[in-house]
Amino acid sequence: MDSKMHQQAVISVVDDDKPIRDIICEIVDAMGHKANQFVSGDEFLQKYTKSPIECLILDIRMPGISGMELLAKLANDSIYIPTIILTGHGDIPMALEAIDKGAVDFLEKPFREQALLESITKALGTCNAERSKRRGRNHLQETLSALTDRDTDVLKLLVNGDSDKQIAHKLDISRRTVAFHRANILEKSGFSSVVNLATSITKHNILL
Repeated sequence: MDSKMHQQAVISVVDDDKPIRDIICEIVDAMGHKANQFVSGDEFLQKYTKSPIECLILDIRMPGISGMELLAKLANDSIYIPTIILTGHGDIPMALEAIDKGAVDFLEKPFREQALLESITKALGTCNAERSKRRGRNHLQETLSALTDRDTDVLKLLVNGDSDKQIAHKLDISRRTVAFHRANILEKSGFSSVVNLATSITKHNILL
């Protein structure tokens, strides 16, 4: 872990069990990170502020909003925080649901200190990479939304591997018009080639 990540990391601990929160915070402090404690998911939603590098350690069963409900709300609000789920009542279906909702790890109480250390390191390691990926996807979606309907028609066929001649035939337009739209697509998207653009669209699983 580099020094920048070490200095900036903020770990939010959401658990209604104070002794558990205190133990986690001691571990976080020993790692050199900052720990913010929250007694409930509702308090977290009220007080949370985004940090450049962070993760969330989240209990499942709490008064008010549950850990799963909090995960779902963060996803619905397009807020990404690498999350470690803690529970004293874990099972495989619950773990799979947590991972499906975006959790990076699932630990059962009582947890081993080393296991939590490794989970925190893993979560922080994914933070920048995942956020960068999401920013790239959002930027590409905004770029594609600026295309005209005809640009999009041409782009769909280009991504499909059709030649200019085939596109002109399918859309009943001239090859010169296809070339115009190709150039327009590249200019608006900022990509140097259709191959690079198509690769990015596929990489980000964007539907045209």
